[in-house]
Amino acid sequence: MSSPSTPTRSSPIVLATTFQITMWTLSIISTLFLASRFAIRVSAKGRLMLKDYSLVFAIPMLFIAAGLLHTILAALYQLEDPVLDIAHQNAFRTAGNTSRLTAVIELLWIVIYCVKFCFLAQFKLYRPPYAYVNAYLTKSYWVMVAICAVSLVFTIIVPIVLCPNQEHCRYAEQSGNSAWEVIVTVLDIITDLLVIILPIFLIRLAKTPLLHALIDGAFKTLSIFAIIIAVIRLALQYDTKSRHVNYITVIYLLVIEATIALIMASITSYRTVLLDYLKKTGRIQKVKLSNGLEEPRSWRMARLDRSSRTTQDKTEGSSLAELPMLKPVSPGRLSPV
Repeated sequence: MSSPSTPTRSSPIVLATTFQITMWTLSIISTLFLASRFAIRVSAKGRLMLKDYSLVFAIPMLFIAAGLLHTILAALYQLEDPVLDIAHQNAFRTAGNTSRLTAVIELLWIVIYCVKFCFLAQFKLYRPPYAYVNAYLTKSYWVMVAICAVSLVFTIIVPIVLCPNQEHCRYAEQSGNSAWEVIVTVLDIITDLLVIILPIFLIRLAKTPLLHALIDGAFKTLSIFAIIIAVIRLALQYDTKSRHVNYITVIYLLVIEATIALIMASITSYRTVLLDYLKKTGRIQKVKLSNGLEEPRSWRMARLDRSSRTTQDKTEGSSLAELPMLKPVSPGRLSPV
């Protein structure tokens, strides 16, 4: 029995076996979805795009994290026993588990942020002609990129601060961590919200049929699922009984968020397949511009494309940045932001 001075603990969110099954199953499923995304991309454009390479980088990070986590999961569950004593802490440290746990947390965060940057890269506002479409939009885009980059750096630094070495590792001591974990989770939620705001703004600017707009909105705001998981993690990560962060809960939900984020990023590639089907069946018609002419894209974007886009990057509807804009601007008013 625990001593009167030792706080009791809640039961783990899942059993160790369930944790392992969930981790490996979701990792494999996310890999299969990514393979389908890459197949669609190569079929449509003959090559992978910039936004795809962040996901290519994320896959080995995910499996390295899963492999490391698999080796320390039993020790992590032992650390969460109803009675936390010095013997458990020392055993966790001496086995070299602290460095692997730190690496696992960092790698999972890298996977999550790779997906965020994939969503940001798909809008192509980092290069002409898309950078010239709307000055406010382009500035906002770079602010979002900067916020995500700073959040990633901060999030990667936090595990090093909490566990610089095995002698001074707060993951083993499980004290003084709650504020740090709340901050990185809130940053995760904020950056995902920013990723969702951008396509909503673009859809408002674009004059597309309602069905087309709804499809764009559905596929471009799939980060909402990552936000839901992050909110659940924020609500459950603090164990009120023992008054410390439960790292089984934190890491379990980090694994789920990372894999679900990869799956959602893969599903976005199905948008072009669906739109192509709807156009072939006549369910989506050409859009009308403000001058009354019917064009699939604005004359302004088409003219800029002829002067700057390569032959391999001319697939219709590949990005929300290619949607027709409401207010075409004369060439003289275009200036880099």
